[in-house]
Amino acid sequence: MVSEGACAMLEPLNFPEPANPASHFSFIPWETGKCTCPLCDRLFDVTSERDDLYAHLYTDHKMVIADAQLITSTKGYFDYWKVRFSQEPLTNFCTVMTMENENYYLLSDVHPEDLQLRRGLANKRLEWVLDYQKKEREDASFNRCCLFCRHVEKSSRSNYLTHLSYQHNLQLGRPDNLVFIDKLIDKIEEKLNKLECIYCEHTFKDRTVLKEHMRKKFHKRVNPKNKEYDRFYVVSYLEGGQQDDPEEPQPQDAWAQWREEGSDWSDWQEEPSPIVCLFCPFTCGEWDDVISHMLMQHKFCYSTTMGKLNFYEQVKVVNYIRREIYMCHCYECGLKFQTRELLLEHMTTANHFTLPDSKNWNHPEFFFPTYENDTFLCLLEDNEEDPVDQLSSQLLNDFTMHPEPSTL
Repeated sequence: MVSEGACAMLEPLNFPEPANPASHFSFIPWETGKCTCPLCDRLFDVTSERDDLYAHLYTDHKMVIADAQLITSTKGYFDYWKVRFSQEPLTNFCTVMTMENENYYLLSDVHPEDLQLRRGLANKRLEWVLDYQKKEREDASFNRCCLFCRHVEKSSRSNYLTHLSYQHNLQLGRPDNLVFIDKLIDKIEEKLNKLECIYCEHTFKDRTVLKEHMRKKFHKRVNPKNKEYDRFYVVSYLEGGQQDDPEEPQPQDAWAQWREEGSDWSDWQEEPSPIVCLFCPFTCGEWDDVISHMLMQHKFCYSTTMGKLNFYEQVKVVNYIRREIYMCHCYECGLKFQTRELLLEHMTTANHFTLPDSKNWNHPEFFFPTYENDTFLCLLEDNEEDPVDQLSSQLLNDFTMHPEPSTL
């Protein structure tokens, strides 16, 4: 146990989610290898340690890079500034901000030299991509079997994509808009081999069911929300470019195909949003399972404990408990622990999985979620009847029990 100290939550939390790749453009030549900090000699891998580099700049050098995610070449960017910082002081390029008697340096494209550098690096990457695309077009040694049939294309990647489009209705976009086509086909083939739909990314039991699903749902195109596909579209390398949904079928064509092929949605399975236990990391997709888990594992009967609380009071209680558990603080006795495991062990032994005292949770601050992606809050129900409904019921009851005398 540790003594309770001041511990404030400055922003909402988030339950853990699957990590995204550090960079979807990692095969660009100048985005591999080591990069040196512009203010010292420490090395960072630009692919796997990019975030560490920015954290190092902030903590060790009090430097912040504005819109870092828009920089197309981390290595090129910092190699340039390492030279410039050795020639002139930081204040010539950075905006100086004073916080708690310390100076912080903001490097952004507000400075003309930084703006010119960012645009130059973006153009350099675009030129390399276009050059690579040109080599793909002129490559006469292409030889690959179709993803769906036994046809082997031996002429060009463009003809291969045309075959996929016309023979199998796989819409990946115009060949002139694509780059790194071999890697794109490899990625699609990998998903199909795992029996995964390339659009909705659901997995099916066998290839026949998968093919039927993709045909009926018009899912023979890549998922536009999956950013891993951005690297295969030239527009992604333009400044501020965004990929449109490739080859969206026209409404009339889609409707005609729908009528022709039928409208069976029986194979659709929606992924449930994860619901996290109030006390431990247990997660599942069903509300009843979470409630049952809390009863069996924590002896916390949600329906009984929260039965007299209305919707808004439940929201405040849930957010309060979430915060206290996150801070490893037992809300029943006030003890604070080093880890959540020790806290849960204590609460189990002391039987402290109870309804907190209202003087602790009944405050407006707990209307705001402790975790932004807390599905638990979305499933709460109001245990009290609406006041208007209560009044209506009472009036109806009074009228039924004591009807007005009829007038003759």
